[in-house]
Amino acid sequence: MKITLCGSMTHFDKMTELSLKLGEAGHEVFVPLFDKTANYTTWDKEEAIRVKLANDAITEHYKLIQKADAVLIVNEEKKRSKKLCWRKLFS
Repeated sequence: MKITLCGSMTHFDKMTELSLKLGEAGHEVFVPLFDKTANYTTWDKEEAIRVKLANDAITEHYKLIQKADAVLIVNEEKKRSKKLCWRKLFS
């Protein structure tokens, strides 16, 4: 099965871990584009926008979502906010 992982880039390490486990189970896994020059734990919104636009990351990740049979949302706790992903999706 083709699976695309989605989530905050501050949790890229967790996405990488899940990607390896799913790959070992025989799945083809796609992860978001990771900019090694960005510090995802301390950046502000303007920096996030700059990095994403410079790499066309949103468009490229959308293409990965379209190729997938399933999407797995990595929704780890972030700055003591447990349901950050769902708040952004449904607000």
